[in-house]
Amino acid sequence: MSQSVVGILDGKNKFRTELKSGHHYLISDEPVESGGNDEGPNPILMTLGGLAACIAMTIRLYTDRKEWKFDRIKVEVDTTVQRVSGDEDLTEEERNYVVEGRLRVINKSITVYGNLNEGQIQKIGEIANKCPVNRMMNRNVLMKQSIKKG
Repeated sequence: MSQSVVGILDGKNKFRTELKSGHHYLISDEPVESGGNDEGPNPILMTLGGLAACIAMTIRLYTDRKEWKFDRIKVEVDTTVQRVSGDEDLTEEERNYVVEGRLRVINKSITVYGNLNEGQIQKIGEIANKCPVNRMMNRNVLMKQSIKKG
C-alpha cells in the first residue's frame, strides 16, 4: 500500500511549504524565531500530530470493535532532545537511542473520558502502541531518495 504527500516550497518563501495529499492541503512553516512566518506547524509538530491522530484513530477502531463507549479521547504528544556527552546517567534503553550525541524522547499521554473501567483503560494503552505511525517510528525504516532537475 502506497501513501504519499507532496511538499512544494516556492522560491519566494523562506520555509512555508504547501503539502498536498490527495485532495487535502496543509501548510508547514517554521516559527518566527526560527526565520519563518509561523503560518503552520513545523515539520516536527506535523509528525507528532500524525502520531497523535493515529493513536486516537487506532483506539477508536478498537473500542468500536469491542463496543466500548467513551465520551472523548485526548492524545498529547511532545518531544524533547537532550544533548548527551557520554557522562550522563542514562538507562540502558536510553543509551540505545542516542544518535549523534542527542537523545530524542517522544512522550505520549492519553486521557480517556467516559465510563470505562481500569482494565479497559489499560487495554486501550496497549492498543495505542499498535498504531501504524507508532510502529513506523519504532522500527528501522528503509528511506530511499532521488533528486532531479525540473
